[in-house]
Amino acid sequence: MEAKELFMNGEFVPAAHGTISVRTHGFAYGTGCFEGIRGYWNESEQQVYLFRLREHFERLLRSCKILQITLPYTVDQLIDI
Repeated sequence: MEAKELFMNGEFVPAAHGTISVRTHGFAYGTGCFEGIRGYWNESEQQVYLFRLREHFERLLRSCKILQITLPYTVDQLIDI
């Protein structure tokens, strides 16, 4: 499934507009933090329900801190996005 939008520089933009510099550390060396979030689709409500979202974002922020990656959002801000 291809993403139609992505979150970049504080806003959602069409995926085709997403760019990164070739000098970005994550691009050059593969540095990054990843977190899998389980979601369940409710067909009758046309809604996805995410499992333990707060805990996922807390782990993500801890991983970023260990790798010295600045993530300019709090857990609550990430949940709101």
